[in-house]
Amino acid sequence: MESPRFLVEWGKRWFVKRYRLNMEEAQHPLEHYACLNALFTRRLKAGARPIEGAFVHPCDGVISQTGVLNNGQLLQAKGWHYSVKELLGRKVAQKLEGGKFATYYLCPTDYHRVHFPVSGRVVWVSHLVGKLWPVNVWSVHHVKNLFCINERVVFEIKTEEGLLFMVMVGATNVGHITTHVVPKLRTNASWDRRPREYSLRKQPYKMRAGEAAGIFEMGSTVILLADRALAEKMHFTPGAVKMGQSLSPKMP
Repeated sequence: MESPRFLVEWGKRWFVKRYRLNMEEAQHPLEHYACLNALFTRRLKAGARPIEGAFVHPCDGVISQTGVLNNGQLLQAKGWHYSVKELLGRKVAQKLEGGKFATYYLCPTDYHRVHFPVSGRVVWVSHLVGKLWPVNVWSVHHVKNLFCINERVVFEIKTEEGLLFMVMVGATNVGHITTHVVPKLRTNASWDRRPREYSLRKQPYKMRAGEAAGIFEMGSTVILLADRALAEKMHFTPGAVKMGQSLSPKMP
């Protein structure tokens, strides 16, 4: 049953005020959005996130962890590591050895569409079924293997410079993750809880840096894993970032 219209409007106004949404950069005014979810997954005005080069941040958020991929491991929090194999659901750790990873946390304030950080070809997409633990600071420091436990979508991307994996991790209140790369993929579907793999090698999905990749329906996490060759082109520094900002190393 649909909520009364006045409650929907009140909820939208509350959400904007509570999380300090910048509606000046939204594609439409507040009254355009029919429900809270439509507001949450809003598009931005053209030009609100300029694409600053060939290697860019995939989302708005905060880079909470970054480092070198050693022995097939990533850092979740101080003293806690988790495996590339478990995260991606595939035996590709050796291809990424010596590369870099970065973990982006998106809070409810952030724009919640995720974009491709590089130009290239998507050759594989996986939907790994899992839990929906929160991905806030408390959970990252108290739930081991958090990003391997939670539901997620994995993109394998081949570029002229090297290999990249991008992982969209679900969380509490993230009802669904969707991507137009595989339109039938929809996470957290109660009627089907089987993992899925979609090989696009015969017909790769070609895209450019900054092109839309997928949508979160509440706050969550994006993880990038680049092989050694591609990592030389990318510079990750912990802190707040915006989608489209350059990832190229700064020249001295």
